[in-house]
Amino acid sequence: MYLTFGVGVFEWVLRAHRKAGDHMSWRDVKRGKAKVRITGFCCDPEPVYRKAREVVRALDAGTYVGAKRMTIRAHAMNCCATRVGGQH
Repeated sequence: MYLTFGVGVFEWVLRAHRKAGDHMSWRDVKRGKAKVRITGFCCDPEPVYRKAREVVRALDAGTYVGAKRMTIRAHAMNCCATRVGGQH
């Protein structure tokens, strides 16, 4: 069982084969490189998802100036410790 997980925030980019003026479909875009990676503890995933939503909003607005990698620390480390020990 893993203690941590990560969420990559990426942008959609156009594929190279798409010709200008063609009708655009979902096949014409692909996932680009991750702009920001956010990691946190599996026992408390919501703060990671919340931060990812904040980063997406800031990137969409063009106002994001934060780090490329960030770690969200758990407020209650005992939740992770009890799952690892098999108590939970």
